[in-house]
Amino acid sequence: MENKVIDTTNFILNEDLILAKQTVKDQEEILRKLGGLLYEHQFVKDSYTKAVMEREKVFPTGIATSVTGVAIPHTDSIHVNRSAIAIATLEQPVVFEAMGYPGKNIENVTLVMMLAIQDPKKVMEVIRLIMKIFTTESILNSILDACSAQAVQEAFYHGLN
Repeated sequence: MENKVIDTTNFILNEDLILAKQTVKDQEEILRKLGGLLYEHQFVKDSYTKAVMEREKVFPTGIATSVTGVAIPHTDSIHVNRSAIAIATLEQPVVFEAMGYPGKNIENVTLVMMLAIQDPKKVMEVIRLIMKIFTTESILNSILDACSAQAVQEAFYHGLN
């Protein structure tokens, strides 16, 4: 089967960057897995994953939605070769600290969208786009229910339109 690529003006999302129904023990493990995918496919430099984990300590990215907890970890564009998004849906939730609420945890994160955006001016634009998906329950549920990378990608793409 052909690997479809969603290529927007701001990022690429292909099936190689999607992990559906993953089981991980904690935030660090999923950050390493997604960062590893981005690195393996040459979207980011070898410094990227560590930079994401360090940034997450200072500027956490957990967000509560009406459906589940989500996280959008990312870091500075100096660690990025080409813009892309890596996505993981999780079988069991992990904890991320809440964005904008120091010390508050989002206990039920089951969707992680790791951003690798090369142009720093585009980061907020991509986050706004993703927030549209997070606030549309039907799209969010479609992504979470998807059992394959292709189904996650299709649900994500549907959310963009």
